[in-house]
Amino acid sequence: MPKIGVFDLICSFHIGDERINKVKTPILKDFRVICAWNPLAEKWHLYITNLDKEVFSADDIHELYRFRWVCELIFKELKGDYDLGKMLLGNEPMAFIHIYSMVLRFIISRDLFTWIVSTTLKK
Repeated sequence: MPKIGVFDLICSFHIGDERINKVKTPILKDFRVICAWNPLAEKWHLYITNLDKEVFSADDIHELYRFRWVCELIFKELKGDYDLGKMLLGNEPMAFIHIYSMVLRFIISRDLFTWIVSTTLKK
């Protein structure tokens, strides 16, 4: 396969395990598989979706997954570094205060990081 371009395929997947599934009829489902070469990482990115080809192009799928990955990383950071996973939900006003303070810390730390990087690169 050439290491360039985007491939938009329809693939059938067998869903379920015959050992667990008591009904012996196979369950097959069609999904779109988008294969996109990333020259910077020098590897293929694969996206499996059920979104319609007429509504979402392969580039649209790539962008959606890219934004989804950014959201995943933000939640991972919020959960680990900003104590999102340790919230006490017994007191609703305190939960809101905790969430808002966590988001403010996140925004300020990102702005501070951007400022530090931009001033460092200018020197």
